[in-house]
Amino acid sequence: MNAFLLFDIASSALQWLQPVEVSNGSFVPACARENVTFPWNYTLSPEEHVMDTEWYYREDDNSSYKLLATQITRTSDHFLKDPYVSQIVEFVPPAGISLLNVKHWDRGIYSVHVNVNLHGSIVTHTQNASLYVDASVTEDGNLHARLLNRTMFNNGTKEHHLLLACGPFRSKWMSAVKAVWTTPDNQTLRSTSEENGYFLLAVPNPVETGDYKCKVENSSYTSACLPSFSPLLRGATVFVDGCDEGKTVLEATDSELREQLSLFETMKTEKARTDALLESLRVHVSSVSDYLGVRVDNGGTPKEGRVMAKYSASSSLVRACDDDWGFQEAKVVCRQLGLSGDNAIPWGRHHFGTGSTSYYLRFNALNCSGDEKTLQDCPFTQGSSSTDCSSGAFTDAGVTCEAPPMEVRLSGGSTPGEGRVELRLNGTWGTVCGALDTADAKVICTQLGLPSDVINTWSNGHFGQGTGPVYGHHFGCSGSEGSLHECLLRDRNSRYLNTDCAHTTDAAISCA
Repeated sequence: MNAFLLFDIASSALQWLQPVEVSNGSFVPACARENVTFPWNYTLSPEEHVMDTEWYYREDDNSSYKLLATQITRTSDHFLKDPYVSQIVEFVPPAGISLLNVKHWDRGIYSVHVNVNLHGSIVTHTQNASLYVDASVTEDGNLHARLLNRTMFNNGTKEHHLLLACGPFRSKWMSAVKAVWTTPDNQTLRSTSEENGYFLLAVPNPVETGDYKCKVENSSYTSACLPSFSPLLRGATVFVDGCDEGKTVLEATDSELREQLSLFETMKTEKARTDALLESLRVHVSSVSDYLGVRVDNGGTPKEGRVMAKYSASSSLVRACDDDWGFQEAKVVCRQLGLSGDNAIPWGRHHFGTGSTSYYLRFNALNCSGDEKTLQDCPFTQGSSSTDCSSGAFTDAGVTCEAPPMEVRLSGGSTPGEGRVELRLNGTWGTVCGALDTADAKVICTQLGLPSDVINTWSNGHFGQGTGPVYGHHFGCSGSEGSLHECLLRDRNSRYLNTDCAHTTDAAISCA
């Protein structure tokens, strides 16, 4: 039986009623040989019926649960204790248990699972609590008191206070014990704070010279577990000299000043680095901002052509090269020209001829998202060259604005679900170069309204060679898009599609 399978089909009205000291996830300290009770209690709605109740135990969060006992109520009212557990367990109605004569090894996490039938559905309700049995309260079994070499500053009184520490207590017991202090004139003071297993006392001013003693408070739960000769009850003493106040305050002030000086030096170094970075960034950004506008040249209409930029320093036209030139940048250029960025098509490879200037704008320095109004609004990548495109590795960038929507079709196949992939860009049908990946092919099938459960791709003119231009095959689809155009707009790495491929590499797919 899987004890931890919870059925939440129905909404149950069971309400837990246990006291705060054993609320869900609470910590329960105990002495060895004591009886410990987890008085779990609840109320039910008239429609609910308890089928059975189970109790479990595990040593810590990393160990597995062991069944302690079961109370079966659906057929009888028997409390069945698991014979393989060492704990002595008694039932405390309606959902509690008592552990008798607990031992050190009984510590761990105890939980109850109440399985309720509500309108034919089973709902399981759980509660748990952690039991610690007479564990060592301090790290070494002894108590230590000492004067710290720092002070506590009171913002209200504007005074420094000496700090005394009492401990070290184990962190699990910090909530179960309290340390109290006795001053040289026999006044009792409670600790003012806790820190890393120590109870701290901010000594009242003026400081009284003499012995300050700390011990575990008799009303603390753990004091009942301690023998009368325990060093935790006898306490620990630290001598405080009234002169210590001035010395400690001076040392604390000196330490604070040293920390502030170190912080100031660090901030000064960081400021110098930031100033240098900002100056470098200012130089690069100003070079981008100097491009006052863009225009297209050598196109068949005012809406297309080779991309040129106006540079203010010389008022000459600057060529834009196709390094990292893609659909996002094309949208921004069209928008900057006062045209719609929708259906903008980027071109490379001197599509509109070769410019005559030797100065270039490189788009690898810009990180356009496609939503910017101008190229100057695109984020600029520091360290990327915006002037060197003369190596011959890149060519003039071009753009067509407000082109007809991109279309796709399959040709040459024996069924409508297969064929050579053909794209229509700016009114001209062409083929696709090389093999498409599965995600791109899936989007094509989706765009054509075809199934995409089984997809095959080819790259060698499998359904014959097409005519017209040969476009690139890197669309960057994830497979969830509705069209290739959507892929190109979403993919920040999309590039222009015209290539120098031959039709022998025409891509083909089948959708099924």
